Amino acid sequence: MTYSYHWASQEDHLIRRWDNTPHYPDLPGFPHHIHDGADNSVAPGRALNILDVLAEILDHVILKLSVLLQPEIRLLGQTAITVRPRAKS
Repeated sequence: MTYSYHWASQEDHLIRRWDNTPHYPDLPGFPHHIHDGADNSVAPGRALNILDVLAEILDHVILKLSVLLQPEIRLLGQTAITVRPRAKS
């Protein structure tokens, strides 16, 4: 079964696409591969389904939010993460 999961911005710019179209035979994991819109590169991929793709997108969104909200990491015997909104400038 062939698949292509395409993630794009609101402006329709490619963020990432996962597919198994057999056009990169030299990549490990052929035919699975990932197109990265940030630098127009193609990387090896793996067989996946829509839930795998959604999990990767969610990880990306969480990472972006944590950067925007400037998380503060404290080590107090245990690792604790607190998130505080950025002060308005």
